[in-house]
Amino acid sequence: MRIYWTMKSVPELAPLSKEQRKSVWHATRWKAFRHWQFWVASAAFIVWFLIIFAFLDLILIRDGTVVRIGRFFFGGIAVGIGALILNHMAIELKRPYMRRLLQSQGSRANVDA
Repeated sequence: MRIYWTMKSVPELAPLSKEQRKSVWHATRWKAFRHWQFWVASAAFIVWFLIIFAFLDLILIRDGTVVRIGRFFFGGIAVGIGALILNHMAIELKRPYMRRLLQSQGSRANVDA
């Protein structure tokens, strides 16, 4: 499984200019929401978030400062991991839409030429 750290690392967007990448990215922005897999991953992200914070409440000392710092630090790491997984899921679901959009733009460019 490959992790896409930037828009340029997505194979469909790699050969495009920065402006074209942004355009294709924004044109396919909401396409992942059409898939049940995205909604399951979103629900799992929320559950993950709640479990982490409940776990942090159980293990951290009840001193207010330590709890706040621990929640911020460990919660931030947990949210970052969850967001990375959710973003990867969204990119994988959007890639076919990106391909179709680029193919349709390519066929239009051939007609205009």
